[in-house]
Amino acid sequence: MRKQFRTFTNIGMLGILIGCAHELTPVAISPTADPHEEIVLQEAFLEHSRKLQVDMLAPERFDVSISYLKRAQKGNRKGESREEILDLLGYSKAHLYQARKEADTMRVRMPGILKSRKAALKAGSPCLQAEMKSLDQKLKGFTEAGGAMTPQEMTSLQKDYLNLELTCIKNSRLITVLKILDEARKENAERIIPQAYAKAIKKFNLAEKLIEKDRYGDVLINNAIHDASISAKRMVFLLQSEQRSRI
Repeated sequence: MRKQFRTFTNIGMLGILIGCAHELTPVAISPTADPHEEIVLQEAFLEHSRKLQVDMLAPERFDVSISYLKRAQKGNRKGESREEILDLLGYSKAHLYQARKEADTMRVRMPGILKSRKAALKAGSPCLQAEMKSLDQKLKGFTEAGGAMTPQEMTSLQKDYLNLELTCIKNSRLITVLKILDEARKENAERIIPQAYAKAIKKFNLAEKLIEKDRYGDVLINNAIHDASISAKRMVFLLQSEQRSRI
């Protein structure tokens, strides 16, 4: 395996791989197994583990597993021997299994944080990827340090994930109305049709407050968003009519 280590250009990761390789024995894979099929299977295992947040709970070990997988993928593309590829996949599997064990130990220490993070991921919003990445880096810092967190740190991180989820939900549910209001603002709606603009803003704010009060609500929030949308569209109609009359 020493020859394989030379292919890694990241010296830091190289050190981790070498250190971890001495700790674990690669998982045995049938020598007649199809490398491509084994790669696809390991990709699926890693993706499933990511959904279980193993990448957050045991990040170093998880990253090593991915590194071995990438090396196997590259070797497969280059036509390296079956034995070499399966050996790399064996190490990838070994480190993933160990990562899942470490994750299970860590998981019981921070159930609230993990639940909040999962909710934030589900709410998801491309425009907030940077914020999610920042919180994830903070979480990884704690788990890499053995999960040592004060109650205040735990509460703060959980709250940050919850706030991110709320922002994602508001963006998702109110984005259409928000765009209408923003365009109207740029067209000086507040000055041209102040009453209609103020009413549309009021309807929007009401819908936003209802989401903040019960982010998982349905009927009341849907009705409020519908009212805000109607009000915003009516406001745009009045704005356009007023603009045409001034030509």
